[in-house]
Formats: sequence, C-alpha cells, structure tokens
Amino acid sequence: MKPRLFARMTFARISMGRMTMAVAFASVAIAVGVVSADFSPPDDTAIAPEVDLSDDSPSNVTVDKSPSTHDLTAETGPDFAAAAGPSTTAATDGGSAAETAWIDPPWIDVAPDYEFVAFNDLAWADGQSERRITKYTSPNGAHDLASSGGLVDSFTGAPTGVDLTIQGGSYDSGHATEWSAPAPAGSDAASVFTGNVDTLGSISYLNEASPAGHLVLTLDGLDPSKRYTIVAFGNRDAYGWTRSAQLAIGGAAAYVNKAGEATDDTGAPISSGPADSSTRLPAGNDAGLVARYEGVHSGDDGTVTLTLSDDNAADQEYRGKYLNALMVAAEGVGSTAPSIDRVVVIGVDGLRADAINDIDEDLLPNFARVSSGAFTANARTNSDSTVTLPNHVSIITGRPANGEFGHDWTSNSDPPDGVTLHSNHGSYVPSLFDAAHDSGFDTSLFASKSKFSIFDNSYDDTSGAPDAVGVDDIGSGTGHGTASDPANYTIPLGIWLCDGQPAVDMYALASDRVDPGSTNPSDPPGGAQPLRNADVANIVTALTGLPRVDASVFDIDEAVGQLLSTPNLCR
Repeated sequence: MKPRLFARMTFARISMGRMTMAVAFASVAIAVGVVSADFSPPDDTAIAPEVDLSDDSPSNVTVDKSPSTHDLTAETGPDFAAAAGPSTTAATDGGSAAETAWIDPPWIDVAPDYEFVAFNDLAWADGQSERRITKYTSPNGAHDLASSGGLVDSFTGAPTGVDLTIQGGSYDSGHATEWSAPAPAGSDAASVFTGNVDTLGSISYLNEASPAGHLVLTLDGLDPSKRYTIVAFGNRDAYGWTRSAQLAIGGAAAYVNKAGEATDDTGAPISSGPADSSTRLPAGNDAGLVARYEGVHSGDDGTVTLTLSDDNAADQEYRGKYLNALMVAAEGVGSTAPSIDRVVVIGVDGLRADAINDIDEDLLPNFARVSSGAFTANARTNSDSTVTLPNHVSIITGRPANGEFGHDWTSNSDPPDGVTLHSNHGSYVPSLFDAAHDSGFDTSLFASKSKFSIFDNSYDDTSGAPDAVGVDDIGSGTGHGTASDPANYTIPLGIWLCDGQPAVDMYALASDRVDPGSTNPSDPPGGAQPLRNADVANIVTALTGLPRVDASVFDIDEAVGQLLSTPNLCR
C-alpha cells in the first residue's frame, strides 16, 4: 500500500488504506501530542488531498518504503512526523472463559490492561483462599508446600507459561496467622492483593550473611517481547523499620520502579526513583507499602529475579526479609481492546495551546476532530526547555532533556559532523525507533528542518543499535525559547482514535498525573508530574504493544489501556 500524506492547514493526517492505524500528533515547545487511530478509515476522497506522497505524484518529500527503516527527509511537510508499523502480524489465542461462579476481583475495571494477572501466596495455610492462585513458598521450614512451579491466570485459571522458584528464607505453616498481618485497608498493598489472595502469613528470614541469607524469587519463562508488572508485599506486623529489607530486581533489560513518593519513618524515600532497581520495605508494614516494578522486560533469557536482603542496623543484621504475597501481570490490552498496527506521530513546532482553543471547525476541521477525543490543552514541554530539538528528542525517548534521567541534548541548532545523541550523552540513548525495530516494526521519519538530522545521525546503520529481529536495515514567526513563559510550555496533547470517540479529558484518564494549572513543575525526579510531550514515545508503545522505550521515565500505559477498553470504541 502506497502511503499518502494529506495536509490541511497545520494538521496533517496519514491514510494507509483500510488498515488499523493510530496517529500520534505531538510537538514540542508548544507541542501537540495527539494519538489518533482510524479503525474504519474514510475513503481517500473524504479527506481533501493537498500533499500526495504516492509514487505517481510529484513531491519533494521522499519516503523510504524498505523494511525496518529509520528514514529522514528534510524538504517539506510538518516539522516532524514519525511512523511505525509491523513487518509481520501475529495472532494469539485467548484463554478459556472464566467459570460463571467466579467473582471478579475488585479492580476488574482495569483487567483489559493485562493479558494475564497471576497471584502467589508466599505463606499459604489451611483455610486460606486457593482460588486461581498458586502457593509456592520457601523450601525451608515446616510445611508441605512446593517451592517452585507454574503461575496461573487469576481470571481464567489457565497456565501463564511463567514459572516461579523460591530460594532461601523459611516458612512455618503453624505460625501463618501469628507472625504477620494482612494488607491494611486503603493501602497500595490492599489495592493489589485484597480480594485476590490472602496476605496473612509471611516467609521469614534465614539469620545468615549474604548471599546465603537472601530470599530469592526467580521468574522464568517470561516472554522477551512483552512487558510485565511485578508487585511484592511483606508484613511481619512487628519491628517496623528496625528490621527493614531491600527488594531488588535483577536480570531485567528494562523496568520502571513505581514506588512513587513513599517514605520510611524518617521521611527518607523507599526508592530513589524510576531507575532504582531496589525498594526498601519495613518488617512492620502498617502502611501497606509495596515494591512495584512496571514495564519489566526480561531480555532474551526470559528470566528476572527478585532478591530480598536485609537493610538493618548492626544489632539486627541478617534479620527481617519478610514477604507475604506476589503479583505478576503481563502488560498489554485484553480482548476488548481494538488492535492498532500503525502509528503516526505528527509534531507542529511552536503550536501554543491557546491557538487551537475554541476551534473554528470550518477553518481547522482536522484539529477539531483531534480535540474531540481524549485530549487536553494543558500538557507540558520539558520543564526547563521549550525550544524545538530538545523537546523532539524527549518525544522519541520518553525522557526529559536535563537532570538525572535526561537525554542531555540541549542544542537547538544543526548538529556538528559526527555528533550523535549517544556521543553527547556518554552512552546509548534508546528511542522509539529501537522499540519498534526490535519488535519487527518498520519506521520512517519526515522532517522539514535540517537540525532533525540528529535523528538520522543517531539511529543510522552506524550509530543505531542493531535490530533485535529481522534484517538490520536503515534508510536514509515567533520564537518560543523562553522556558518560563506559560505560552511556550503549555501545549495540547491527545489521543484521537476515530470519529465518534467519546470525549474525555486526558487528566481524567491519567490518574497518576496532576493538572499543573498554570505552572510547569520540574522534570523527574521531582514531584507529581503533568502530562508532557515526552509521554508520546510510550503512548505509541502502549497502543501497539511494543516494549516500553528503554531508559524512558514517562508513560501513561494504564491510561491508554483504559481508553482502549472503552466499550464499543470506534465501532
């Protein structure tokens, strides 16, 4: 199918025939991020063709249609447009239907965000629930339970293909209800485990030095093409932070620590941020704190470990290390969500939010269509940069420009010869292009400014990371630089899927983001975050089921999943 670009006013749309497609309409400094999908595209004649990229029509915009390409053109068109689509398609069989007697878990409304959710009771005892859970525990102690085996889907009871093996620790089933307490009501732990698995009872510690004294949970059989959420909870109901422990994830190619802003009894954070591999947990966990990792990518071996070690003062050394329950979920969208296999990201440089408020549908019909779906006119650029290039780098990497998690590209000029994002940063900067290519998708990039050659320089066949699958191919008015000006950092962001899509405020979908009013909060690891243009990279991965962009810190995966699970969406 020959791609054709239709442009009207400052909004561009790509139609690729009758294939399921999403358009991520994003920008920068003054950025637009609209992700839009056509589930039943109108005929080409329904969209006035003003720029035609088909092979039989003259144009000064070139498109490399070879498989698995990172393609840059710098002649015309919108400031920035990137497209991704699969080289191959795959079908999966759904699991068996749940028994009619099964009572849905209390958080069933988010179930479509996961392909499966598995719970393991780490300290099961007679009389406790066994409903669609597993009950593997420590190989040491007084009990008759197994220490390894396969996890099952809590919704269907079907095998997940993921195995859990436990080493270290000790469990005495005779003390299951004595040396612990369940997840406190209203806590993070309760929101995950209550109603799904009994959290009363805990694996206790081996009073030995590391590594012999560690409690190690090993997950095998993880699909390297998928991402997982892993949540662990422990509560001895005594000793508080005196016997604190540290849970560390290991063997993962990528993950995001979602401990958030939780703190210990001194006010110190239980993790240092999204990139921290470890989370501190107390023995007396009356706050219901959990260790939570999302976007967990196992790497090629399909194995990830969780290691619990002591984090105590000298007089409590080697003690602690309690765990009660574990959840493992395969991230993705369930059977109720529409499939999206084409995404187009369109950036409009310098598009301030108030420029498209109260849109005249006759003058800007496509902007009006975009803003009628999931949309906000109060998203943000980077907190300390509103110029073009640093923000577009954020769009494809899911990272801020500066700071601990930044990509470090601050120049807004043509890059010097031989300079790449990686050489500037000091290490490889993974991008949406990598996530797409490593899952067999094709990509193309179109740009109207020569400075965007930084992407071609950074992700060509010399500087880009080798593709994990397939052949490693490569193709070849007013300023807005004042970062403190609200007119520069206030941008629109939205996800447009189709005509007739229910209107919803993006902040209502992204419940973990905070509408900033008229301010622009600091980038991570700062406090609560607004929606940003840097979310676009992982909006694309969430729509298509690609792995989250490695090292990215911005995502609204749950919001995308919630949107896609809307009943009768785009029907």
